[in-house]
Amino acid sequence: MLQEKIANRQLLFMIFLVRATIAIAFLPVLTTGNAGQDAWLATIIMTFTTVALIFLVVGLGIKFPEQTIVEYSQDLLGKYPGKLITLLILWFFLHMAATEVRIYGELLNIAFLPRTPLVFVIGAMVFLAAITVYIGVEVLGRMADLLFPFYIFLIGISILLPLPELVPENFEPVLAGGLTQVMSSALTPTAIGSQVLVVTILLPRVVEPKKGIKTIIVAFTAANLLVLLISIAVIGKLGSVEGAKAVFPFLLTIRALELSEYIERLEIFAVLAWGMGIYISLSVYLYCGAKGLSQWFGLRDYRPLTFPMAIVWVVMAMHSFESIFQIRNFFAPEVFFPYAMTGFLPFILLWVSYVFKKLTKSN
Repeated sequence: MLQEKIANRQLLFMIFLVRATIAIAFLPVLTTGNAGQDAWLATIIMTFTTVALIFLVVGLGIKFPEQTIVEYSQDLLGKYPGKLITLLILWFFLHMAATEVRIYGELLNIAFLPRTPLVFVIGAMVFLAAITVYIGVEVLGRMADLLFPFYIFLIGISILLPLPELVPENFEPVLAGGLTQVMSSALTPTAIGSQVLVVTILLPRVVEPKKGIKTIIVAFTAANLLVLLISIAVIGKLGSVEGAKAVFPFLLTIRALELSEYIERLEIFAVLAWGMGIYISLSVYLYCGAKGLSQWFGLRDYRPLTFPMAIVWVVMAMHSFESIFQIRNFFAPEVFFPYAMTGFLPFILLWVSYVFKKLTKSN
């Protein structure tokens, strides 16, 4: 069995990009829906709620530093119950990756490539990710090392450009709808924190898996800070009403800028950064899906599954949603929150089994 390793730093970059990528697309419009001008407060609340999810998932993983969830779930629950619950995790990898690539494909198709078939745009991105995954997770880690500085630079420019045009009155009044609306707006971003499930496959590949909780908390906190800055930029420039109506609010925020008569269409910075993030995100999901499925079937190598899974992902991305508006409805709190939280239910069962086995041994 292949024993590739990545540094904790590379894991941090990968998780940061996975977490932040979807935020650039939809998060401001999702949080402004209920919280209005207080949407930025929802991003602060979600920082604390996602930390709880990290302890639930990664805390169990570091108890089995050399095993993925496919392996230790069978040790804790038995072969068939363990395999059954890991199917839920593998499905999540498939669905989230298909959803994210469809969102980015829709963006390129609507804003830049209206005459290019959507399947070609999506297929090209998935194929590039599949090549990276086939070469190995170490290459994926190096690509995260390479792209992370460029990502931060491009996003930094995209956030700084709207600052001179922010309208402070757009943030008033604070807590006009009460704290309840702010907390309800934090449901979807918290549920998107289910991205942490990829760590259940990646952790055994890390050089120092025992430091996994610290690494993931830093990655999520940094990504949530980025989401906070994006929310402030969107609300300050567009206002809560226009921000909630926009399909891609952050993109619209930057597109509305004109530094001069000759300098416009500055959204290219955000689009390039988003593309880098999507590439890493797709590669992570594809690796985790292929690795997990290979262990589920008892295969020695995940590579033969990489390209067949990539084809399935393209088909899934094309047929899961009819339009970008259906994707937006999917991320509504009443739909996405219970769906995503289902992925954490097996961990409650696994923790109970782990504690029970520990108590049994001690007795």
